[in-house]
Amino acid sequence: TFTPNVLSRVLPDQGPNDLDGTLRNFGLPSTAGPSGFGNAIDFDGSDDFVDLPTELVSGLSSMTFETWYYHAEARDWQRILDFGNSTNNYVVLTPSSGADGAVMLNLKTQSNPSSIRVPTSVTLSLNRWYHLAFVVDESGPEVIARVYIDGELVTTQTIAFGFSGSGPFNNLWLGKSAFDNSDLIGKLD
Repeated sequence: TFTPNVLSRVLPDQGPNDLDGTLRNFGLPSTAGPSGFGNAIDFDGSDDFVDLPTELVSGLSSMTFETWYYHAEARDWQRILDFGNSTNNYVVLTPSSGADGAVMLNLKTQSNPSSIRVPTSVTLSLNRWYHLAFVVDESGPEVIARVYIDGELVTTQTIAFGFSGSGPFNNLWLGKSAFDNSDLIGKLD
């Protein structure tokens, strides 16, 4: 649950690390979240985003990310998260990818000329909440990526490199993209 301090523009870390996010360019970002989960942040798709501290992921090799997401508009390649340095080095979770409009995890490094796409076959319906999660697991002999929607595993894929091969990252953004015209229209909790 997000509990933003609208006046100071801080999104407090609910854990023990004090790694607060910063709300950027929001008017009144707080809105009702999914039933039983408190507040959410409302993204308008123009220039508002959450800027997370780089220490949040520094030194990680495996990672799990999860959020409640309200799908307000089917806009190709909009970003739930975009962790990276540029359009050539990133980890992206999009609720609506390219031609098929399905949820996708996408990773790319400057040393790899093409990105690794972890597609799903799930197209989200508009105007409802979803629980989205992805795992990049580097603990075994192979790097495994998994995507879950509403608690159900929807895709598993062995990938050539993982989270540690993608960083370090200067930008950890929720709702913003390093690419033009891909900012989020929707809500995160």
